[in-house]
Amino acid sequence: MSREQCTTVSGPPTARPLHSRDGRLTSASLSEKPGRGNLFTNVTRNLGPDKIVVCDSLNYIKGFRYQMYCAAREAHARTVTVRGAALESL
Repeated sequence: MSREQCTTVSGPPTARPLHSRDGRLTSASLSEKPGRGNLFTNVTRNLGPDKIVVCDSLNYIKGFRYQMYCAAREAHARTVTVRGAALESL
């Protein structure tokens, strides 16, 4: 029986960007792109069939979630997605 290694990878502390017509708020999404790249690199570096990787981040972009899913499949790792929700009153 093999012993599994567990790693936690946290994303940058950013909130989902808002969009406006004048372009001021969309610049927030441009600053998130390097953070997503670093997160993806750290996750893929730790993937493996006998490893548990917990990716703690705001993964609200469907294409980014799919990219991480494909990387996990390539590394022969099993995947699970857990979504948490909280009431605004909390």
